[in-house]
Amino acid sequence: MSDSTDTTADAGEQVEQTTVDEGQAFKAPESQDELDRIVQKRIERERAKFADYDDLKSKAEKAAELEGVAADLRKRVESFESRDARSDLVKKVATDNGVDADLLAEMRGDSEEDLTAQAKRLVDRLKPAHSVIPGQAKSPENAPSDPLREFTRQLFNKD
Repeated sequence: MSDSTDTTADAGEQVEQTTVDEGQAFKAPESQDELDRIVQKRIERERAKFADYDDLKSKAEKAAELEGVAADLRKRVESFESRDARSDLVKKVATDNGVDADLLAEMRGDSEEDLTAQAKRLVDRLKPAHSVIPGQAKSPENAPSDPLREFTRQLFNKD
């Protein structure tokens, strides 16, 4: 491991520099080429420390992207769960109040109280306005029109 002590004067000139490297005393570089070589080695050592920076950066970006996807998936799961919970609640309230679940599902409200109030409104509005006679659908008034029958009625003036 190397220790370095730099002391500089106010004017920025180098006054004293001492380096202890593997038990040897510091030797000042004799030429600009030697100084450039020393500086280049130091730069390479520093760059080697951060050689995996791009890899780490891409992994961090990928992790951030995956966190975003996970958050989106959590929201979707919560949405599905809330939709299923509402569907179950609608079925329960519809069964309790004798209302069609599909009609009640189209109504507003997410709480049991809201859906019960909507179900009661549906029951009130869906009550028949007149009395229902069993077999009324089979009465002569509800018979399908037949052109031959109409001609015969007109022929004999029977209405």
